[in-house]
Amino acid sequence: MDENHYGIGLYVPDTEILLAGIYMADRSKNSYAPSTSYVAPLRTFELKSFEPFEYSYIIAAGKVDEMRAIFNKHYVT
Repeated sequence: MDENHYGIGLYVPDTEILLAGIYMADRSKNSYAPSTSYVAPLRTFELKSFEPFEYSYIIAAGKVDEMRAIFNKHYVT
């Protein structure tokens, strides 16, 4: 991939599967069109009574190499 491409990236620690798509994709350029893009990180875990569930994520926009550098800085092993 050309590293001068721009985009939006999502990093969610401890998540290996992302569900993503476009709802009502009509390819319209009209800002009032009903279509929308979505992404949902999927993870299996146990919910415990009265214990909060916390998660974090990073969203970055820019050049591909810049986003990779940001995500690598926060990479959890």
